[in-house]
Amino acid sequence: HTLHRHEPPVTGKEIGIIHEDDDLIVIDKPAGVPVHSAGRYHYNSVLEIMRSQRHPEWVPRPCNRLDRLTSGVMFLGKTAKAAENMTGKLKARTLQKEYVARVKGKFPDGVIVCDQPIMSVSPKVGLNRVRATGKEAKTKFRRLAYIPPQAPEPQSASDAEGRVATPPPIYTNEDEGYSIVHCLPLTGRTHQIRVHLQFLGHPISNDPI
Repeated sequence: HTLHRHEPPVTGKEIGIIHEDDDLIVIDKPAGVPVHSAGRYHYNSVLEIMRSQRHPEWVPRPCNRLDRLTSGVMFLGKTAKAAENMTGKLKARTLQKEYVARVKGKFPDGVIVCDQPIMSVSPKVGLNRVRATGKEAKTKFRRLAYIPPQAPEPQSASDAEGRVATPPPIYTNEDEGYSIVHCLPLTGRTHQIRVHLQFLGHPISNDPI
């Protein structure tokens, strides 16, 4: 038996190089692209795209990983030793990780610290939640901007007939507007930022979990 299957599409843009030296490549990972082969994705992954841009036999060694939907800085080791050194620094938390999230509603002013413990409800699905019996977790949040809800523009005749481009998507949970929030995790629990934001009543706008 043979099986023919198409991978889900990802962005066609090249993966941006922020810095490169003899040991490391620092890349700007785009949102929507998984780091390595998983599930329905194989060639449409960061590592396979990097190999196709460089050389099919080149072995990129990721030092950190980001969720498929997350964009951000990633480190790739050019050698096993370079990757090991960088991974060691990340595990020792000598580097500070920072994130920016788009969340539902108007996030409070000032620095908000959430130190609710987190437990895993279903590791297979990746479902975690705040629970008193969970592991210690702590995140600092600070609102960078708030964008209030905008009144929908009146439809023109051409809109009604469907002859114009598709309008930008409006997230269903953003009827109160949305905030851009700086997130600083002080511990490293799985899904910590998304779980703490949900607990505070401001979940990430397009979070499928």
